Amino acid sequence: MADEQVSDLTLERAQRDKVRELRGKWAKKMAQMYVETSWAKKDRQTDFGPKFKYASADSMYADIRAAAQRVGLALVPLLGEPKIDRQANSGKERTDTHVVQPISVMVIDTDTGFDMEIPGHGEASDTSDKGISKAITAALKYTLRTLFLIPTGDDPDAGSAAAEKKAQPAKPQTPEDELKATAAKIAENLGMKKADQTALLDACHARGLKSYREIVDAHAAGCTTIAGLMARVNAKPLTSSPPAQQFANKPNGVAPTSKQEASGAPAPESATLEMTTSERTKFGTHCRILGYKEAEMFDRAAAEGCTTFDEAMLFVSGLKDKVKA
Repeated sequence: MADEQVSDLTLERAQRDKVRELRGKWAKKMAQMYVETSWAKKDRQTDFGPKFKYASADSMYADIRAAAQRVGLALVPLLGEPKIDRQANSGKERTDTHVVQPISVMVIDTDTGFDMEIPGHGEASDTSDKGISKAITAALKYTLRTLFLIPTGDDPDAGSAAAEKKAQPAKPQTPEDELKATAAKIAENLGMKKADQTALLDACHARGLKSYREIVDAHAAGCTTIAGLMARVNAKPLTSSPPAQQFANKPNGVAPTSKQEASGAPAPESATLEMTTSERTKFGTHCRILGYKEAEMFDRAAAEGCTTFDEAMLFVSGLKDKVKA
């Protein structure tokens, strides 16, 4: 009996030693992952509301996946049952959905098979059908970021000129900036989608109006629906020339950028149009496909009041659609 107890203790000790050995090898690979994924660059910028940069999930996934392949780790996301809370938003004809998504990531050593499961969760709110997908993205992104201790920033090199440069004071918001931020918040509350934005931009362009100013004015007048906003804009008189006459005055059949250019009056001061490097590349490709020069279209989009990548893309696409018409 005593011999059997000794044998069991020996086996148990051997198993503990083996687990400790496997965990040590797993920990060495995790330490190497910390080196391989030392930082995450902020490569995206918000489209609506206050402008700020953030590290995208796609960029982080690509870096972590490449590092895991080099080190020899497999990452398996495991989704739990989401908690979904839907509430009707009275007066705004929409349903607000809040989702809490539990998740765990199993980290497996591909050489030994040793694994550990790391729990996490993500939350998201949405007015359409994207609440769950947003929560999943948030859960995976921030669980991986926490697991590998990934900071976000602009430059990891403390000795670089960018790191040593003192932070610039925040640029004061102009009344125009505040108006645009207010319009963006109202548009979000209305549940305005891409198609709605395109229709509004086209309607305002044909009448020499600024879309963000129309959104704020309509809200102040008590308009609470997208249909009401569009009806208000469409009720205003057209100020642009008929398409055929308008394009006849421009080379290559390109429409004037604004009411002032069509009448020969000096153009107003250009708004600030900001794009990331990747957005500028996509914008240039889009312009060349449509037969336009990138620099010229960028300046014209800014003169028309576009301040974001999406607005500039819609503006250029709108010109081509009108030429075809």
